[in-house]
Amino acid sequence: MPALPASGYRPRSSTNALKDIVEDSIEELFAVWDARFRATYGPLTRRVRDLCERFVRCGDLHFGFLRLRCSNPDCPKKEEKLVPYSCKTRGYAKWVNMLSARASPRVRLRVFQGFAALGGAIYFAYSSSSGILLGGYLSSTPKEVVMLEFFIDSEFKLRQLRSCPVGEHMDGFADRLHSAGYRRRPAQLILRGAAHLGHWASVRDIQVDGFDQPVLDSFFRHLARCACTHAFRGRTGNNAQGARHFVEHLQRTGILTSSAAKPEPLPALIEAFSDWMHRHRGVADSTLANHVPVAKEFLSALGDDPAAYDASRIRSFIFSRASRTGHSRAKQVMNTIRMFLRFLSVRGYCSPDLLGAVPRIAQWRLSSLPRFISAQDVERVIATCDPTDPRGSRDRAVILLLARLALRAGDVRDLRLTDICWSRGRLRVVGKGRCETWLPLPQDAGDAVLEYLDHCRPASEDDHVFLRVHAPFGPLPSSGPISKLVRRAIVRAGVKSPSLGAHVLRHSAATEMLRLGSSLDVIGAVLRHRSVESTAHYAKVDLTLLRSVAQPWPVDGGSPC
Repeated sequence: MPALPASGYRPRSSTNALKDIVEDSIEELFAVWDARFRATYGPLTRRVRDLCERFVRCGDLHFGFLRLRCSNPDCPKKEEKLVPYSCKTRGYAKWVNMLSARASPRVRLRVFQGFAALGGAIYFAYSSSSGILLGGYLSSTPKEVVMLEFFIDSEFKLRQLRSCPVGEHMDGFADRLHSAGYRRRPAQLILRGAAHLGHWASVRDIQVDGFDQPVLDSFFRHLARCACTHAFRGRTGNNAQGARHFVEHLQRTGILTSSAAKPEPLPALIEAFSDWMHRHRGVADSTLANHVPVAKEFLSALGDDPAAYDASRIRSFIFSRASRTGHSRAKQVMNTIRMFLRFLSVRGYCSPDLLGAVPRIAQWRLSSLPRFISAQDVERVIATCDPTDPRGSRDRAVILLLARLALRAGDVRDLRLTDICWSRGRLRVVGKGRCETWLPLPQDAGDAVLEYLDHCRPASEDDHVFLRVHAPFGPLPSSGPISKLVRRAIVRAGVKSPSLGAHVLRHSAATEMLRLGSSLDVIGAVLRHRSVESTAHYAKVDLTLLRSVAQPWPVDGGSPC
């Protein structure tokens, strides 16, 4: 399949039964509300009117999703359907249960019950045969707080937790665990660990506001030889995990101040250099973290008066620093020094001629071949992901985006829900240097992402497209997990690959586009290369082109090369 089919992703129609019913009957509902529904549901507020009218104007998948799940006992397959619902502001629900009931032998009603962003509920009841809207209501009740009862049924254990030295914080901690997606048993073990920490601290007269990292470290050492007699004793790792999560919860709620060490203040020149790299070079924090230590070391060695720098001192530092590292690290050191000197020269702190004092490491351009696998092997890798499993569905969507659009692992990790434009079949990628690009969304990749969002993505307020599959639910911490899931898929498929990271799919996509006849300019645009020399790297795998320029091997009696 071509990496970028001309048709791109075919957006789904925004027409659906719920939108049609609301659009046809909403004014009638407003007119009869006081007479028919006010006594039961309360007054019709302006907020309800605004949300309903906004939905009628919108009703497009581009602006949000609504999951409908059939919970009728007569519905053995528990069918689910994704329909347009909210309008970007997500005023309506994140998930919805579709309930069925019989109002009469002749009319079957379906009631759509959704929970709004603030915990309110909206009800739409309509006849599937006549399509008449019967009622609607959005409550204004505050968000329900999940307490210990959500995880623990025993009244005795509830009393034990609430009467422990940190019992006043347990209900809030339970609400935090629920929001993070923890299941009952793991949450119970974490709550035990928090209670264990409370009892241990109480014996040593340590107050809750004194829970810092040294206290946690002392508690971890205690776990190895724990001989407590209270109900929450134990030496397992769950106790340590529970204590750590409990302290993080107290810090997040403001009961404790963060125990994280404050970063050492940077010299004024390094601060200005960091700001300059951010503003004018578009460098990400992760990249800047590699440059700052080298720049600090350079400043410490040569002094904080750039006007006194000379070529010999600069070269002496570079040779001394580069001799302690390998080839790639030495190259990075020289790049950092070159950028730092360029910053100093732009600010007028030193002569721009000093840039010539930074040597270049010998490097033969285009000396290596792109590391790629064939299109058939890419399909085998994709096929190893089970779309019915939450992890498999996520991994399949990730791999398809990497393979079809030649994205970097960091591009996929940073992808947000608002970066996907379903109505126009495209997605936005912000790459190196904060360069924003819109790319067409291939059909199979779009279907895989939609399947993941519809059925397998955990419920979370985080707007990253791809989340962790285990609690605590949230964004992937870095691009590392993206490369790891690609590695696992390649190993499962039994594919012999020159490398096992996510980048091999980027090289494979570019190579396949070249094989299908795409020009280097087109490939460079998809890969978002700034220089044509970077894209020319792939010309060496175009065997047809290479055969047309290859010289015959000299033979006896033939002409020399």
